[in-house]
Amino acid sequence: MTVGIKDTLGNPLQSPWEWTFTIAAATPPDTFVDMQPGDPYYTAIQGLYEAGIVSGDDGPLGPEFRPNNPVWRQQFAKMICGVLDLTVTEGMTSPFTDLEDNIPTKLYPNEYVAAAYAYGITTGTTATTFGPYLDISRAQVVTMVVRALQTHDPTLLSPPPIGFTNAWGVSFSAIHGPNARLAEANGLLAGLPLTGAAKDPWASMSRGEVAQVLWNALQKLTP
Repeated sequence: MTVGIKDTLGNPLQSPWEWTFTIAAATPPDTFVDMQPGDPYYTAIQGLYEAGIVSGDDGPLGPEFRPNNPVWRQQFAKMICGVLDLTVTEGMTSPFTDLEDNIPTKLYPNEYVAAAYAYGITTGTTATTFGPYLDISRAQVVTMVVRALQTHDPTLLSPPPIGFTNAWGVSFSAIHGPNARLAEANGLLAGLPLTGAAKDPWASMSRGEVAQVLWNALQKLTP
């Protein structure tokens, strides 16, 4: 501050005055009250939230992520479209007849499911059904993420090393087994419990686990 600065009575500073200050890093605008630093999947959940890919639900003390809750298949369709930054527009269609009636002012869920179908991420539970309210399984998440990355860029995932054995094995499904092996070999399952109670690939995948897999996938997509 220079001597040209005066107080309310017109008296100038006697000599120039200098000082420094530090601005603290901004706190994320909407952290989840049920997630704290150090919790499983915290980094993944915060990262996806700040990227606008996931959101929470209102709770009595503030926004909650509820990491142990399951994820519906239609919810996952929206999440994976967000990770890939796919264009989703009104009027997109899919062959699935078990979705709710389309609402012209809303893209979720129909158009997000349609975008995932068009991109080759999902083929549905059958040729004409998607199972929008079914809990998505670990196997289904892994396969959809692998398909998404391979469609986006076939070079993103490397073949597993010779002799590589994944935690779930491959015999549980001709489709999902090889994808699980490929995903684990490429770090897409890093940070997940893959043994014990989490060894069942057909069990529902929790919101926290889904966030971790999508975060791992996003790192593959980020130069």
